[in-house]
Amino acid sequence: MRILFKAVTVLIIAAAAFSCAKDDNVLSSNLEQMSLDAWVAKHINSDDTVAFKQSNGMYVQFLPSETVDSLVPADTVVWVRLNYTGYTMNNDVYVTRYKEIARQQGTYTPYTYYSPDYLYCGSKNSNMIEGQYYAIKKELTGPDGKKIKLAQGSKVRLYMPSKVAFGSHGTSDEQGYGG
Repeated sequence: MRILFKAVTVLIIAAAAFSCAKDDNVLSSNLEQMSLDAWVAKHINSDDTVAFKQSNGMYVQFLPSETVDSLVPADTVVWVRLNYTGYTMNNDVYVTRYKEIARQQGTYTPYTYYSPDYLYCGSKNSNMIEGQYYAIKKELTGPDGKKIKLAQGSKVRLYMPSKVAFGSHGTSDEQGYGG
């Protein structure tokens, strides 16, 4: 009887712990989104610069670029060349593909291969950060609510919450040559 009582007690405690964890997780993602919204409003959106919120919670800032309108990756299966630097909201670099930025940050090493990533972008996302894949394959909301598809040569800056960036997995470069 004591063993049964202990087993039931453990099950009740475990059920309570798991049900609470789920609620906390939802709350933290809402807080993260509110923080990102406030940060973009304070630091990015101004008279000169605007980042547009997308349906998945990330923001896209369209940068001047030379696009070739006839080649739209959203409509095809392509290899995409991505040259990027990842920043935290405190403006700290946590990953870069640029040698110059690594030198400025004091993280440069001659053993790191600084070059663009070439990633397969098919009909389903297999190896890209979810926010990157979304930006390339979906119609993005732009000025005046217009829908925009990125074309070859497009340049954008993405501001992503963790749910569409690295999530709880953190960052890692599986090739071993990442900046």
